[in-house]
Amino acid sequence: TLSALVDLNFPVVLFFSRSSDPTIPYVDCDNFTGGKIAANHLLSLGHRQVGMVVGSPNSVDSSDRLQGFRSTFENEGHPMDPQHVIRIPSPNANMDALIELLKSKTRPSALFVWSDDVAFECIRVIRELGLQIPRDISIIGFDSTAACTRIDPPLTSIRQPIIDMARKATQILHSIVQGNNNQATQLVFPPQLDIRGSTAEPSATFKEETL
Repeated sequence: TLSALVDLNFPVVLFFSRSSDPTIPYVDCDNFTGGKIAANHLLSLGHRQVGMVVGSPNSVDSSDRLQGFRSTFENEGHPMDPQHVIRIPSPNANMDALIELLKSKTRPSALFVWSDDVAFECIRVIRELGLQIPRDISIIGFDSTAACTRIDPPLTSIRQPIIDMARKATQILHSIVQGNNNQATQLVFPPQLDIRGSTAEPSATFKEETL
């Protein structure tokens, strides 16, 4: 679709996405840094055995979040177990991989989930297995949507400045349509952490295992 639009010289701005083509404008979030922020939050609480729920293999956002998250733990001397990285691309996807992970003897003490919508479904599964958040497992999402404050416990999440990003993308597109944008504008917005009730220090059991 993007190639067809470019070939037609149609005004276009990528939003929540980006291109390696320097002539195509985009507005995106720094997903790699978002992953690092999530990792540093969990590290500061004392978590060492962590897992991540990633999205589609085609999702650059999910991949960048994983790389930022994993590299931060590696740099601190706590490499992630590859079996603790599971793929759930949408809330409607099969949750068997999560169930298997939560029932394993090496269950992580915290999960970073690539999107809030998937995190909400993960919370449902965690509860069905009789585990409590954050006593038995902490969970952190990405997007920090308004729904994060309406669940119990409220979901800690990485916030994208969506309104500011959307406003800027619209301004860029308007400028292109008016013929005032002679150089492609490519912007990456920094994410922030919204700490809520779904993350806490790991239980005494996990602390003993990581000493």
